[in-house]
Amino acid sequence: MEAFSPDKPQGSQEDDSYEISPVDKLRQSFSESCISHTQESVGSILEEMDGLTATVLDIGSYCCKIGMNGLSKPEYIFPTVIGTPKCIGKPSTDFNLKYGLDAYKNLPNMNISFPLEFSSDIDWDEFTDIIVETLPLLNSSHFSEDSFNEYSETDYSIYPFIFTERINNSLKNKEALIELAFETLELPKISIQNQAFCSLISQGKTSGLVIDCGENATSVVPIFDSRILKDESNTILVGGKNLNHFLMELLREKYSFHTSYDREMARFMKEELCYISPHKFDYTKIWLGDSQSYTMPDKTMLSIGVEQQLCPEALFNTSLVDLDDASLQHMVFDSLTKVDSSIRKEIAGQCLLVGGTTQFRGFEQRLVNEVSSLSKELGKILEFVEDSSKEAQRHISSWIGASILADLSQTHRDMITEDDYEEQGAKRISRQLNT
Repeated sequence: MEAFSPDKPQGSQEDDSYEISPVDKLRQSFSESCISHTQESVGSILEEMDGLTATVLDIGSYCCKIGMNGLSKPEYIFPTVIGTPKCIGKPSTDFNLKYGLDAYKNLPNMNISFPLEFSSDIDWDEFTDIIVETLPLLNSSHFSEDSFNEYSETDYSIYPFIFTERINNSLKNKEALIELAFETLELPKISIQNQAFCSLISQGKTSGLVIDCGENATSVVPIFDSRILKDESNTILVGGKNLNHFLMELLREKYSFHTSYDREMARFMKEELCYISPHKFDYTKIWLGDSQSYTMPDKTMLSIGVEQQLCPEALFNTSLVDLDDASLQHMVFDSLTKVDSSIRKEIAGQCLLVGGTTQFRGFEQRLVNEVSSLSKELGKILEFVEDSSKEAQRHISSWIGASILADLSQTHRDMITEDDYEEQGAKRISRQLNT
């Protein structure tokens, strides 16, 4: 798991391990491992890869990924944040707000907010501001010694756009996204794709169980033969942000986390040090693990002991973060139990982990153990897609899959055009998309 570090400029991730383009990867995966009853549809998909061009924007509550289709990874990754300067003695104004990467690289001097909380109360005006402020930078040649990116000369807005969305996205959010696309960005045409399906496509699969643990929510989505089983899907509002706050609570007697910068340091600490034990945490036993040291911005040295293991435990016991929602293992159990028995083994046998919060050491083994404790039968058939072990890809798998879909003629034929928007309006189109 890797966050945007205020001490280390970042844009696109520096990992150079993505040597195979997503299109080639799809061809290879489909030709080698697709299930027999989808061979005919797979063949038609491959025939339709026409080298079409589109901009792919994978929308996340913590960060967004953008780039042209056909690439092996997004060109830019920027945080979905707005920064308000810490003004002493004078009010902050709209003129000194910072957006996206600009806000994050000035994090020590900023109070930051994330407008895309995973809820029905998304601040679309603030998200629009982030996109409007960020795209012109990415569309121009901009070089500076302290910049997060060396921006390209690509004008993303002249191409069709592929947006991604989470499972069960509300009609209100769809409407707002469509209005942003056509009213503010003035795009020629758009497509909105489900993130779980895109992630599965990134591995060359059309059936499987996608477990997405993100910043603000965790989802379990069964997919069979390219069809999303919505009634069998589960979502809880527990994610990486909850674990950040939980870690701060665990460390409250050692350090006071007051500023946005302090809170982001808790995120870095979680991602560098925390891990998941193979079995349920035993509160009655003395913790015998090794402690780790972590230096805070004010040079305070923190000793992190049992907190390393207790923090991510909240994924499997949501009561630790004061929530009554079902824990992850119960979500998986419930989804697989609801799936028809004739396809259950096929779906459970292709479990794909997505999102930065799945990258804790020991995540896979603990999940299998917990599901096995609920059902030995399900525990035996739960297997992970091999490529999901390549943790560096988990935070961009949705973008890769959407990039693959952007190469298909069918995706472009089904796009919403500016004429569609003018004739039908955002509300009617969003209802059609929701059917």
